[in-house]
Amino acid sequence: MKLVRIILAPALAVVLTSGALAQPSDWIVDPELPRPGDLFRVSLRLPAGVKTGTFEFKGHTVPGFETGGLLNGYLGVDLDIDPGKHQVGYAMGAEEGTVSVLIAEREFPSETVTTESAPGDVDAATQTRVEREAAVLAALWNQASVPRHWVKGFVQPAGGTLGSTFGVRRISTGAPRPQHAGQDIVAPVGGEVFAANAGKIVLAEELFLTGNTLVIDHGIGMYTLYAYLSRLDVSTGSIVQRAERVGAIGGTGLATEPHLHWAAVVGGVYVDPMMLPGMPLR
Repeated sequence: MKLVRIILAPALAVVLTSGALAQPSDWIVDPELPRPGDLFRVSLRLPAGVKTGTFEFKGHTVPGFETGGLLNGYLGVDLDIDPGKHQVGYAMGAEEGTVSVLIAEREFPSETVTTESAPGDVDAATQTRVEREAAVLAALWNQASVPRHWVKGFVQPAGGTLGSTFGVRRISTGAPRPQHAGQDIVAPVGGEVFAANAGKIVLAEELFLTGNTLVIDHGIGMYTLYAYLSRLDVSTGSIVQRAERVGAIGGTGLATEPHLHWAAVVGGVYVDPMMLPGMPLR
């Protein structure tokens, strides 16, 4: 794993426009300049007597949560999104509408990686397994449970050296691979891994690509994933608290060295997990 640098394009301004209803004057987007791979918070004043609602972005609907008369939600920006204006929908009781937000450009660096098994170098049975496991994860990402399980900020789940960053374009055996969908934290086998925040374990098993893998559902469409673990200290269905030990760093699956691969999914798409610890809370 090597350290990489994210290169940002010039910032773009957020533009809000009217949807089915007049543009809300108290609509909040934070950060104001979402980029591919970012998560962002949205907030809107709830109508009188309404306590619940939803937000929708690029086909993914997430439940909001109420604080101080505001409906708040978290959305993710897919890596493949085109920069420019996109619509965010909202529904609060009988009130529905859309607003527009400009997605800024973002460029990612590249790196060459070595794997024990190149993509495509597996037999039919293994390929079937890989596809089945990918479908299980995709089904999780398309769910958004309530309530929100956390009230405090997220924490980095392990100590160590930060390796390959989110979004880096990876080349393996001369062929391009999907962009890196998480943050690598390099550390010796056995190093403790902690829950980034409170939630429910919805997957705790050995997968072909990522070895011993955990997924925590934090509620309202937010998940974190912990891969290549040498040990699983929790099981599916367990409720975990913020910073609770859940496993140990390892090199299982197709890992080439001991490290934790930490990923985050918000609103159905992978986002940069390193945004979680500094995420705006309501």
